[in-house]
Amino acid sequence: MTFTKLVDLFLQHHRQQHSASNTVVFYRTQLTQLARAGLGSRAIDAITPADILGALAQVNEGKSPTTQRSRAVAIDQLQKYAMTLDLIGRLWCAKLPKPTPRQRDRIPTEAETKAILSAASAPFRLIYESLRQSGARPNELCRAQIADFQLDAGQVTGVIVLAQHKTARKSGKPRQIPVGRKLGKLLRLAIGKRTAGPLFRTPRGHAWTVRNLSRQFKQLRDAAQLDPAIVLYSARHEAGTRFCAEHGILKASRLLGHATINTTQRYVHP
Repeated sequence: MTFTKLVDLFLQHHRQQHSASNTVVFYRTQLTQLARAGLGSRAIDAITPADILGALAQVNEGKSPTTQRSRAVAIDQLQKYAMTLDLIGRLWCAKLPKPTPRQRDRIPTEAETKAILSAASAPFRLIYESLRQSGARPNELCRAQIADFQLDAGQVTGVIVLAQHKTARKSGKPRQIPVGRKLGKLLRLAIGKRTAGPLFRTPRGHAWTVRNLSRQFKQLRDAAQLDPAIVLYSARHEAGTRFCAEHGILKASRLLGHATINTTQRYVHP
């Protein structure tokens, strides 16, 4: 069996286990990169530690510690999956280098946020301001559809309900993102007169993806010459900190969609 065939089986396994769609995308993205780096056609029982480390070195050149860690985690899970099926007799590489990921807890100031948004397109401003208001994960608002937005009768408020989300398997419940007046107005602007399709669209009218949304954020941040520690996910930390201050950590945990308050505590910053 080749590396590429094993990756296909691994992804099929996650789909059968009803893993979150972003989990499947994560593994497919990272492992495809490694397959292209020379592993794809290799027989899995002939892969050596040197093969794995060489492929990682090739695809990780110039990449951030977070990206490097993601690829190491993906191939580590793949080799463990192969072991459970007795497809290989030993791990390809028992000790994979896993750099410490970049911290995402730097909250931008109001001046920094203004600098980022000053040159942004209207569609980007709408989804970014909605991330700041809702505390939603970027992939949640990228995937959210107009049909997921349940309005209160005669109001702009309501709730966004997502059946597929990061903690669906743990909670067994849909993710509910409350929509207050401020967020409701942003959603109405984003939707306009449309009745179907994604809640938020790019300037070209397509659904946002986390990849192009993050790329756009980075371009705006760098153009404003701001701290590289400010990332797209900072909006969620900003909202989480505000939720805790206003409502306490228990309600903040529910608003953020966390399975436990232990996770929520990482989102609270002075």
